[in-house]
Amino acid sequence: MMLALSAFGAISGTIYWFVTFEPAGTLLLWSFSLMPLIVAGYLVLHGAVRTRTLEDDPDARPDRAAGQELGTFPAACTWPVVLVLGDQLGRAGVLLAGLVDRVRDAAHRASFFRTRVSSPLPSEATPFSAAKPAKACQM
Repeated sequence: MMLALSAFGAISGTIYWFVTFEPAGTLLLWSFSLMPLIVAGYLVLHGAVRTRTLEDDPDARPDRAAGQELGTFPAACTWPVVLVLGDQLGRAGVLLAGLVDRVRDAAHRASFFRTRVSSPLPSEATPFSAAKPAKACQM
């Protein structure tokens, strides 16, 4: 199955290259052909080494496991607390960024209207009244 997926990716990538000459899609398909080989290599190397435990035996009974060490179970772990605090810090950052952005926009609007009201143009002045007419060229 893994070899078939790998062959499919290699053949599809090669056909795609000769049809489109596009490198991104070709590399994507060729890398797709490598992934099943990585999984197959892991299964070949580590799948055969794995010992069969009582959890794998469908006919196992609890009394057969009596006296065996089950492993270590940590009583307390700080990682859930660290993850929650990191999550909350990230959410607070997003919330505060939005709040600061709104306050900054409101302050900008307020200062814009304040400067517009406090310094109006003189009533007789227009934007074009200060411009002087162009003089004709004299020869």
